[in-house]
Amino acid sequence: MKHPGKGFTLVELIVVMIVVGVLAGSIAIFVKPAMESYVDSGRRATLTDIADGAMRRIKRDIRMSVPNSFRQSGPTCLEMVPTSGGGRFRTAADPNDASSQPLDTSAPGTSFDVVMGPGNAPAATDLLVIGNQSPEDVYSGSNVNTIAQVAAHPAPAAAGAVVLGTHRITLNATAKYPLGYEGGRFVLVPAAQQAVFYRCNNGVLTRFSNYVPALAAPANCTAPANASAAIVATHLSACSFNLNPNPGITQDSGYIELQLTLSDAGSNVTLIDGAHADNMP
Repeated sequence: MKHPGKGFTLVELIVVMIVVGVLAGSIAIFVKPAMESYVDSGRRATLTDIADGAMRRIKRDIRMSVPNSFRQSGPTCLEMVPTSGGGRFRTAADPNDASSQPLDTSAPGTSFDVVMGPGNAPAATDLLVIGNQSPEDVYSGSNVNTIAQVAAHPAPAAAGAVVLGTHRITLNATAKYPLGYEGGRFVLVPAAQQAVFYRCNNGVLTRFSNYVPALAAPANCTAPANASAAIVATHLSACSFNLNPNPGITQDSGYIELQLTLSDAGSNVTLIDGAHADNMP
């Protein structure tokens, strides 16, 4: 006795294939845009994170830089001299301490007492800058001194007298003063960093450091010679730095506008930010 075969007919298979195709097409129409949107949002978030990190790094250097040390040779680069701290030096002898050592503009020496600061202790070979009033001063070295030795402030000569100082700094040569400066302030520049140069080129934002700056800014945003390079951001499609040394009527504050545009696979992110720079020497 024969039993009829079990299975699907050709017509049933065709109907199932058509139904599955319609369902798959419908799902693709609704799911594909959602998936693309999800991927795009993740890509934009990554670009935003890169741009924000770059902005924070640049603004940190700007806010810590030697006053009036900003310059640029084009809209896609910016040079500055970041510091590690600063303080005030003694400008007159302490009447209660015969061993105190001031730094007198009329007869500058090689050793002086620090009466306030710095937060970070200076080290030998660090650079000490006094009263920077223009980029030409610090880049020419006319007010830049090299530290030879740093010691704790010695005890006063008179027994029981209060110590009015934090450090005693000795320089390699006679202290360099800018003409007419008597503010008593100094800033410290790490010897391992010196000048810093940011440049956007071929979609990459690079930070150059640890090089001896020249009197003239790098022409046409050319990378400084013998500098250490570190990539700050990639995927750049546009970049600009706008330096305004004296916005408005004040002469004590500069302003630098930063604009970065990052692109990846059709996703674009533009961040515009700015940082104020203290120009009080």
